[in-house]
Amino acid sequence: MVSGRSPAPATRRPSAPFGVFLLVAVLGTIVLAVVLRDPLSGRIREIACVVTGCTGTGMATAGWLVISLWLFYAVGMLLAFPRLGIPARIVAVLVGCALTVPVLTFTPGKRGRSLANIVDGVGAEAFKTGVRWGFASVALALVAALLVSRERSRSVRQAFGAGLVVVFSLAMLGVAVVRAEPVRMTAAQTVPEPTFTAAGDTLRRGAARDLAGCAGVLPDDTLLDGCLRTVRASWTTDDSDAVVHLAAVFFPGYPRVHDALRRIPDGLGQTGVDGPVLTRVEGSAHWLLLTSVGHADRRPIAAADQGHLRWAVEQVTHRFIGTYLDQPYEPEPENGIGPRTP
Repeated sequence: MVSGRSPAPATRRPSAPFGVFLLVAVLGTIVLAVVLRDPLSGRIREIACVVTGCTGTGMATAGWLVISLWLFYAVGMLLAFPRLGIPARIVAVLVGCALTVPVLTFTPGKRGRSLANIVDGVGAEAFKTGVRWGFASVALALVAALLVSRERSRSVRQAFGAGLVVVFSLAMLGVAVVRAEPVRMTAAQTVPEPTFTAAGDTLRRGAARDLAGCAGVLPDDTLLDGCLRTVRASWTTDDSDAVVHLAAVFFPGYPRVHDALRRIPDGLGQTGVDGPVLTRVEGSAHWLLLTSVGHADRRPIAAADQGHLRWAVEQVTHRFIGTYLDQPYEPEPENGIGPRTP
């Protein structure tokens, strides 16, 4: 007698070769995370800095996304994986491994391996805040799994659990953004004082402005490739003899500052500065500092004047970097560079 029922679909079972592939993928992911930890963590932070403009909010979001993107993918795969064929499963595992490597890279561990010594550079504090709250999203995902574990309906359990993961993760993003430390890179943050006193001299700031990027700072824009923004300002010393013009160009990492330093020819000055001036280019932290200094009346610069003119430059650059790092310090006279009146 022939039954009218169609046979039940066969359940896909992982083949032995696929199991071996899965084991190799897991071990390979761990090895890659260990080998690439330092260069990868720095590269991810720098890319995040470029994409977000290095704002505190943007860097916190980027750090959260590194962890949460993996979490969302993992939840999606838990729901979809049983229905995938072997080729699709292989692709899914490879994508999952690629997302897992950064997560393991930023995972704290033993032997002093904390986020404090994994991530450094501009925007690092905000990025680490995002990473921490991203890991909090993972912890809350486990809570969501416990909340829905007793639900009898599989479809309801899956929908409710996925919804909770999304809600919890977005809530953690909100906390990360609120707690993110701002990155000091605007004129209001780096040159906030209309006047300041250093080593007995008072310097009065003129106009200060921000530029998106660095177009027009030097005669050739390509010399500053990779810059994100520029702060331009000028100061006059209290005796009105020296005027210092500063163009502070912000880069996402010191290697790019170093590359720009190598590209800029000696003696090349910034645009928009007229009259006889002394120029200097130097790198400090994530800034390339372009300075020009001359007499307020634009008279020629005598050899005897160079020491106190360059001293005004030292005062400005030290004040700028000290404010940026929140570690104020003053220059010391040396090599003939010092106050006009000792």
